[in-house]
Amino acid sequence: MCDCRFTDWDQTGILTGVAAGGNSRVEECFVEGANEWRTRIITQVPVIASADSFKQWFNDSDKSTKVTGTLELQPLVGTTNQFQFSSSNGRTVYDDLHDLFLQQPNVDAPVPANAVTALVSGFFPLEDQPRSKLCNIWPYWATGLATNCSAGANSPVGSQWDPRGWYGGGAAPAEPTGGPVESVTGMMRNFYFTSEARYLFRYAGNETLAFYGDDDVWVFVNGKLVLDLGAPHERLQGRVQLTDTGAQWVIESQDLVAGTWDQIAMGNVPNLGLEVGKTYEIVVFHADRHPRESNYQLTLSGFATTRSVCQPRCGDGIVTATEECDLGDGQNQDGLYNGCTTNCTFGPFCGDGVHDAEFEECDLGRENRARPYEPSPDGCTPACKKPRYCGDGVVDTDFGERCDDGPMNGMGNCQPNCQPRTE
Repeated sequence: MCDCRFTDWDQTGILTGVAAGGNSRVEECFVEGANEWRTRIITQVPVIASADSFKQWFNDSDKSTKVTGTLELQPLVGTTNQFQFSSSNGRTVYDDLHDLFLQQPNVDAPVPANAVTALVSGFFPLEDQPRSKLCNIWPYWATGLATNCSAGANSPVGSQWDPRGWYGGGAAPAEPTGGPVESVTGMMRNFYFTSEARYLFRYAGNETLAFYGDDDVWVFVNGKLVLDLGAPHERLQGRVQLTDTGAQWVIESQDLVAGTWDQIAMGNVPNLGLEVGKTYEIVVFHADRHPRESNYQLTLSGFATTRSVCQPRCGDGIVTATEECDLGDGQNQDGLYNGCTTNCTFGPFCGDGVHDAEFEECDLGRENRARPYEPSPDGCTPACKKPRYCGDGVVDTDFGERCDDGPMNGMGNCQPNCQPRTE
């Protein structure tokens, strides 16, 4: 997508030198509006060798370490239900280097005292990790940048290149011309990383997701790929709108001089399986594969952000912390012994302390502790039965009784211990 966008502005032959390595080739084309020849490099270096070499970026292995964090999407001022995370802190900039260029004076004018001279913006979430870092000044591989990350006099790099060729003074040129910018201080950055952001949302219809950045980006909704911005590229914007039948996606590129957007590609993803009112997951996979810049801007529009309140629903068959029971499927009935009421509380049951004569001989609630056979009729068993005892008129052979004349025990042939009298 970047034909004829590169110029060897300082005549160092670096484009030809890169191609001389055998892994690339150079093609040139003439741009009539700019009245100049421009160069593009076609790289033939295999960055991804296989599916396995790709998967290792997003899995714990000896080549990667997982670091857990949060991307906080702030509400956009003047919008309704629109939230954004932006590595440029809300500024509309091309990348971290343009933060500097947009505030530089004309080429022949002195640098003002309030000019920005350090490249500090961009998406670098792993700065505190113990990894080797690279200077964000191009060419980042130049000798000495690890100890002196700057461009200008007495620096490893003589100057930087402004792709617009405009330093903030006067009107912008009709075509980008390129040009040097000196006295630039860079930063050592933790490049070469991947990120995996997950977000749950309640589908209502027509939600829109927009991602704005460079390098690899893949967006999945409900487990299906809806946006593919794979491979290193200039800063692009991809937008996805969810519909009842699937998703519509558009990829756009920004014209930095005109401030307009050019549509590069568009398409549809059918059958996402989304139903209004149900909850689904968005996953954004991103990879930073090369210095010098790293930027990340994620915007969500129309996504419901009201927190749901989890409350029990009597009748769904799920017993929650505030429910005693729930049989579900219309099985909850009031007044049913050993059942569940329509308020999801227990119906009459053995142990509730209420004597239900139709089903129980007794009920002392928590005091239902009597054994099945006791010396006296006092008490109630856990099964809400009166305990058996010697003198109840029933011969309980299971408990060693051989006779039982009830109140007449001891007056006839049955002794008070429910054993027959012997001569």
